[in-house]
Amino acid sequence: MEIRPQVGTFVAKPSRREVGEMTRVREVLEGLGASLMAQRGNIPELDAQRQNVRGSEAAVARGETARYAELVAEFHTLILEGSDNRKLQDHYLMLTNQLAYPRLVRTSLTQPGRPDRSVAEHRRILEMIEAKDPEGAERAMREHVRSSHVELMRALAAAEAEEGASV
Repeated sequence: MEIRPQVGTFVAKPSRREVGEMTRVREVLEGLGASLMAQRGNIPELDAQRQNVRGSEAAVARGETARYAELVAEFHTLILEGSDNRKLQDHYLMLTNQLAYPRLVRTSLTQPGRPDRSVAEHRRILEMIEAKDPEGAERAMREHVRSSHVELMRALAAAEAEEGASV
């Protein structure tokens, strides 16, 4: 939130630089979360993750982007919960709140083919966790966060170009 005296309170829109900086931190936090989850074995969050990926694949196949965006948030939350590291979860929550994360996810999913690529990336992360490969899980998660960031920047640039054309 941004408070401007004598004007009002507004939802602050993070700059491209802020989004980039926060994405780099997300990459580290979520990569660590995936690595820790992969080390834990067969935990309840793993079953929930499997259900999430199946539901995500179905939502993408049906073209239900809004539903898929909800499942994306759940997927990432399950990774952090599965890490069993409260401090990591706290920092992740603080960061995603600063990013207005759900809005950014929806924006990135507007890019052609992004939902399909995203769900495939989630499937790969899940495979690495199931294989109990902490390094592979971390690498897959970090690649996914970077890929999402690239798509988000494309979507933001397209939206800005569209706004500029309509003015």
